[in-house]
Amino acid sequence: MSKVAYALAGVLAALAFALILLPARAVTLATESIEDVALLDLRGTLWHGEADVVYRGIDAGRVFWDFDWPALASARLGVYWRLDRSGHSLAGRFERGIGAAALTVAGSVDAAFANPLLDNYDIHVGGTLFVDALSIDSGDGATTLAGQLRWTGGRTTYLLGGQSYDVDLPPMVASLAMQQGEAVLDAHMQEERVPLIKARLREGWVEVGITKRFTLLAGKPWPGNAAPDAVVLTVERELPAAWRIAPSA
Repeated sequence: MSKVAYALAGVLAALAFALILLPARAVTLATESIEDVALLDLRGTLWHGEADVVYRGIDAGRVFWDFDWPALASARLGVYWRLDRSGHSLAGRFERGIGAAALTVAGSVDAAFANPLLDNYDIHVGGTLFVDALSIDSGDGATTLAGQLRWTGGRTTYLLGGQSYDVDLPPMVASLAMQQGEAVLDAHMQEERVPLIKARLREGWVEVGITKRFTLLAGKPWPGNAAPDAVVLTVERELPAAWRIAPSA
């Protein structure tokens, strides 16, 4: 082996160790462009570390991450992550490749954390939300979405159609999917399949439809002969940029 080869090998080894030992604060270089998100008290390295997450001034918890080295074999960067805070725990995996990305999420979120995020939508809920294997994949100009949410139910206050509602709602189950390029949510009670809420994302806006069955649960039954699964009230609200899902081609 020539002296040049030895020198080159030494430089490459030094660079490899430098990358492995990069401080966790290097993560901020990748997150600076994410609107309203800040990482504080970073510890560890770029490949194995932790930090406090703050979203719009709200303490979202402590995030822990581990680099998925085997993903490099397929030219992709993968990270296993976990977000913990009193009242909620979420975990999953993020993967990024050339022109593609994937995110999986599972865990639970207490209403005490969700409510500050829902204030702008005039909604306040109780109980706990469970996330069952939610996945978002994007690539080749298309986005796919799949998963299930379960809510334990509880006292709920909201403003709809200019009216205020305060009700105790039963446990619900919601499915998530992509339909005609839009993210769609359909919710119903655990013990029956009649739709209660139908929501969809459209170019940065969320459209929420309430069915006649839901108005009955809310103590404000909708008049007329509409079917129980018919949407009788619809509202639209703009989403924060960080909540938006890229449209599917």
